[in-house]
Amino acid sequence: MNSQRRNFPKATVREVLEEQGALCMECGSFLAKGFHQHHRDGDHTNISKDNLVILCPRCHRAKAGETSNLQQYRKVQKQAMEQFDEIIKQSLAEGSKLSASHIREIGVNIKEKLKEAWRYYDFGEYPEPLPADIAKLYDTSQELELLQEYRRGFEDGLKSIRVQEEKK
Repeated sequence: MNSQRRNFPKATVREVLEEQGALCMECGSFLAKGFHQHHRDGDHTNISKDNLVILCPRCHRAKAGETSNLQQYRKVQKQAMEQFDEIIKQSLAEGSKLSASHIREIGVNIKEKLKEAWRYYDFGEYPEPLPADIAKLYDTSQELELLQEYRRGFEDGLKSIRVQEEKK
């Protein structure tokens, strides 16, 4: 049995993405910032369409049982921020020899360490981006909804004016 992870065909991913309306199947959020592909049955060699569900990165991590990794990362993040807060407090103390450029450099180093921790806990740096035409369709549909809402408001305003004129 081949246990090597296989990718879903791009056409299948696109089809499922369109069927889901570019929404996370778990939480229903729009996938503007990207998505992850999830194997329903956990078998990463099964690339049938029925085995694919599109999720936002947060829901995918939860489904994959990575909440403990996320909790561990949050601890690392909290420790880093506490250390940075302490450095800032020390720099504000009278007679401190830490300059603003030193503090900035320390902040950059902490940011890099947090990026390393993110990769270490295997969250991946970036979700897969939405295809541009699907993202544009969503943007266009949002604009249409706003225009329709504006028109309804405009019509309601006209009705209100007519009612006020009839009362006169």
